[in-house]
Amino acid sequence: KQWYQRRVRANAVVYKDNRMLGRYNDESFPIIRGLSNLTQVFLQEGLQFIEQNAQSNTPFFLYWTPDANHVPAYASEMFYEKSIRNTPYGDSVMEVDYGVGKILEKLKELNIADNTLVFFSSDNGAEIRVGRHAGTN
Repeated sequence: KQWYQRRVRANAVVYKDNRMLGRYNDESFPIIRGLSNLTQVFLQEGLQFIEQNAQSNTPFFLYWTPDANHVPAYASEMFYEKSIRNTPYGDSVMEVDYGVGKILEKLKELNIADNTLVFFSSDNGAEIRVGRHAGTN
Protein backbone atom coordinates (compact mmCIF):
# COMPACT_ATOMS: atom_id res chain seq x y z
CA LYS A 1 0.00 0.00 0.00
CA GLN A 2 1.07 3.56 -0.62
CA TRP A 3 1.92 5.55 2.52
CA TYR A 4 -1.17 7.77 2.21
CA GLN A 5 -3.45 4.72 2.28
CA ARG A 6 -2.19 3.42 5.61
CA ARG A 7 -4.66 3.48 8.46
CA VAL A 8 -3.17 4.67 11.70
CA ARG A 9 -4.56 5.65 15.05
CA ALA A 10 -5.85 9.21 15.00
CA ASN A 11 -3.89 11.62 17.17
CA ALA A 12 -5.37 15.10 16.84
CA VAL A 13 -5.44 17.39 19.85
CA VAL A 14 -8.16 20.06 19.75
CA TYR A 15 -7.90 23.23 21.85
CA LYS A 16 -10.24 26.13 22.43
CA ASP A 17 -8.52 29.15 23.94
CA ASN A 18 -6.14 27.58 26.46
CA ARG A 19 -8.29 24.53 27.19
CA MET A 20 -7.88 21.14 25.54
CA LEU A 21 -11.28 19.96 24.31
CA GLY A 22 -10.21 16.50 23.32
CA ARG A 23 -7.62 14.20 21.92
CA TYR A 24 -8.79 11.98 19.13
CA ASN A 25 -6.60 8.98 19.76
CA ASP A 26 -9.09 6.70 21.46
CA GLU A 27 -9.11 3.18 20.02
CA SER A 28 -12.91 3.38 19.72
CA PHE A 29 -12.70 6.45 17.44
CA PRO A 30 -13.68 5.14 14.00
CA ILE A 31 -10.90 5.73 11.50
CA ILE A 32 -12.09 5.82 7.91
CA ARG A 33 -9.51 7.18 5.50
CA GLY A 34 -10.55 10.67 4.45
CA LEU A 35 -13.46 11.08 6.90
CA SER A 36 -13.40 13.56 9.81
CA ASN A 37 -15.64 16.36 11.07
CA LEU A 38 -12.79 18.55 12.32
CA THR A 39 -13.29 21.23 9.63
CA GLN A 40 -16.93 21.53 10.69
CA VAL A 41 -15.85 21.91 14.33
CA PHE A 42 -13.47 24.70 13.28
CA LEU A 43 -16.20 26.31 11.16
CA GLN A 44 -18.81 26.33 13.93
CA GLU A 45 -16.30 27.80 16.38
CA GLY A 46 -15.39 30.50 13.85
CA LEU A 47 -19.02 31.40 13.15
CA GLN A 48 -19.79 31.63 16.88
CA PHE A 49 -16.73 33.82 17.38
CA ILE A 50 -17.87 36.20 14.62
CA GLU A 51 -21.40 36.36 16.02
CA GLN A 52 -20.26 37.02 19.60
CA ASN A 53 -17.97 39.84 18.53
CA ALA A 54 -20.52 41.38 16.18
CA GLN A 55 -23.20 41.36 18.91
CA SER A 56 -20.88 43.14 21.34
CA ASN A 57 -19.74 45.52 18.58
CA THR A 58 -16.15 44.46 19.23
CA PRO A 59 -13.52 44.53 16.47
CA PHE A 60 -12.15 41.05 15.93
CA PHE A 61 -9.53 39.02 14.10
CA LEU A 62 -10.47 35.50 13.05
CA TYR A 63 -7.62 33.32 11.85
CA TRP A 64 -9.48 30.31 10.44
CA THR A 65 -7.06 27.55 9.48
CA PRO A 66 -8.65 24.29 8.46
CA ASP A 67 -5.97 21.70 7.80
CA ALA A 68 -8.15 19.27 5.86
CA ASN A 69 -6.27 19.58 2.57
CA HIS A 70 -2.98 18.49 4.11
CA VAL A 71 -1.94 14.88 4.11
CA PRO A 72 -3.79 12.99 5.30
CA ALA A 73 -6.62 14.92 3.60
CA TYR A 74 -10.11 14.50 5.00
CA ALA A 75 -13.66 15.81 4.76
CA SER A 76 -16.84 15.52 6.82
CA GLU A 77 -19.72 13.21 5.91
CA MET A 78 -21.44 15.97 3.91
CA PHE A 79 -18.47 16.14 1.49
CA TYR A 80 -16.97 12.65 1.79
CA GLU A 81 -16.62 11.02 -1.65
CA LYS A 82 -18.58 13.88 -3.29
CA SER A 83 -15.89 15.68 -5.31
CA ILE A 84 -15.31 15.22 -9.01
CA ARG A 85 -11.86 13.86 -8.18
CA ASN A 86 -13.48 11.44 -5.73
CA THR A 87 -10.45 11.72 -3.45
CA PRO A 88 -10.08 12.97 0.12
CA TYR A 89 -8.18 15.99 -1.23
CA GLY A 90 -10.96 16.96 -3.67
CA ASP A 91 -13.55 16.47 -0.93
CA SER A 92 -11.55 18.64 1.46
CA VAL A 93 -11.26 21.47 -1.07
CA MET A 94 -15.05 21.40 -1.48
CA GLU A 95 -15.49 21.60 2.29
CA VAL A 96 -13.02 24.47 2.75
CA ASP A 97 -14.79 26.36 -0.06
CA TYR A 98 -18.10 25.74 1.70
CA GLY A 99 -16.62 27.00 4.99
CA VAL A 100 -15.33 30.21 3.42
CA GLY A 101 -18.79 30.73 1.92
CA LYS A 102 -20.45 30.24 5.32
CA ILE A 103 -18.10 32.77 6.90
CA LEU A 104 -18.86 35.34 4.19
CA GLU A 105 -22.62 34.65 4.58
CA LYS A 106 -22.35 35.21 8.35
CA LEU A 107 -20.64 38.57 7.82
CA LYS A 108 -23.45 39.65 5.47
CA GLU A 109 -26.17 38.31 7.80
CA LEU A 110 -24.76 40.38 10.66
CA ASN A 111 -24.41 43.48 8.45
CA ILE A 112 -20.67 43.73 9.04
CA ALA A 113 -19.41 42.56 5.65
CA ASP A 114 -18.88 46.12 4.39
CA ASN A 115 -16.73 46.89 7.43
CA THR A 116 -14.67 43.69 7.38
CA LEU A 117 -11.47 42.75 5.59
CA VAL A 118 -11.26 39.15 4.44
CA PHE A 119 -7.97 37.64 3.30
CA PHE A 120 -7.79 34.20 1.76
CA SER A 121 -4.36 32.67 1.55
CA SER A 122 -2.76 29.31 1.00
CA ASP A 123 0.47 27.86 2.27
CA ASN A 124 3.41 26.41 0.39
CA GLY A 125 1.55 24.38 -2.21
CA ALA A 126 0.35 20.87 -2.82
CA GLU A 127 1.71 17.63 -1.44
CA ILE A 128 3.12 16.32 -4.70
CA ARG A 129 4.21 12.89 -3.43
CA VAL A 130 0.67 11.54 -3.51
CA GLY A 131 -0.12 12.23 -7.19
CA ARG A 132 -3.79 12.61 -8.02
CA HIS A 133 -4.66 12.27 -4.31
CA ALA A 134 -3.56 15.90 -3.77
CA GLY A 135 -3.55 19.22 -5.56
CA THR A 136 -1.07 20.61 -8.03
CA ASN A 137 1.40 23.44 -7.90
